[in-house]
Amino acid sequence: MNREELRKRALSLVSIPADFKPIIEEYAEGENGEGEAIFSWANEEKDKGITINLDLVGNLTSLSIDMDDGRDPNPVPLEVEERKERAEQFFLSHYPDALSDLTFYEIKKLDQAFRFNYERIIMNLPLKSAGCFIDVDQVGNIIKFSYKVAGHIPEIPTILISKEKLIEHEQNRLDFQQTITNLYTIIHDVEEDDLRLVYEPEPSFMKYRADILTPTLSIIHDEDVPETYVPLPPSNTTKQKDLSIKEVIGIREGMEIIREVDMGGETGIVWRDRNWEMKDQDLSIDGFFKRHSEDTVKAIISKKTGKVRSFMWFNERSGDLKLTHEECLQKATDFLQMILPDYHKYH
Repeated sequence: MNREELRKRALSLVSIPADFKPIIEEYAEGENGEGEAIFSWANEEKDKGITINLDLVGNLTSLSIDMDDGRDPNPVPLEVEERKERAEQFFLSHYPDALSDLTFYEIKKLDQAFRFNYERIIMNLPLKSAGCFIDVDQVGNIIKFSYKVAGHIPEIPTILISKEKLIEHEQNRLDFQQTITNLYTIIHDVEEDDLRLVYEPEPSFMKYRADILTPTLSIIHDEDVPETYVPLPPSNTTKQKDLSIKEVIGIREGMEIIREVDMGGETGIVWRDRNWEMKDQDLSIDGFFKRHSEDTVKAIISKKTGKVRSFMWFNERSGDLKLTHEECLQKATDFLQMILPDYHKYH
């Protein structure tokens, strides 16, 4: 299909609300003729949207629907089995023969939906990057879908290394390094998010073939650059005035907030010059990221403290200033003291 045919195909699959506008129309074709088309519509003020991915024949490969459509705030939820039936009906309406190769694998309970996973099983294990998941909300609506067709099917090894031998091999080669890192309640067994001293295995990410005891790095690390540390100078005992968020970040006159996003315990804020205009208007993915990030300043603010957690300038600032390494260190130290006057307790 050509670009216009794919766009019409996408529009035939969903009903786009009147207050949604197109934000992405991307068409990509590889050398082998494979590729995909991506279409996305959104109400950016409400942070709601719909995204559809099609292959170049027009088959649905991915769907995401996030809408505030005035549904009953207290619906009677469907039973899990009925939601599973709706998931399979949706899947089979797009791929009538798909379940002959896939097996229902598991259910995951999400915040507002149940996710039904269907996998290609090899040696009683799901094949990576091959399969389907479907999210069904409380009233039976399909709100997310993804399907990846299995490519290369791996050969089944004739012999397998036993788990006991693999564990013994790992025990003999493991090395642990002390490090200070953040541990989070949603990931680790800790009572609160905080910095902690831990022992970290090195290397921490390893994979093995099933038939030989030869480890293969799953992540290729860049050559390590040795770190050096210097003591920070004593903090200035002069009482600093409480600075506003704009003062900490350096927001200039003429900049305005273009986006504010609720991130749970934090708030994301984006500023840009009031008179900024997009040079080239297009709906490509590159154009989308330019509209959202070019010449912006982005910050994360803690709701608990009202303080700046992090910020980054995507707005290039020019000038004649050329600082030495020592002058850069002094600026960094001055900034640290501004936002954390008692930093000397931590160095």
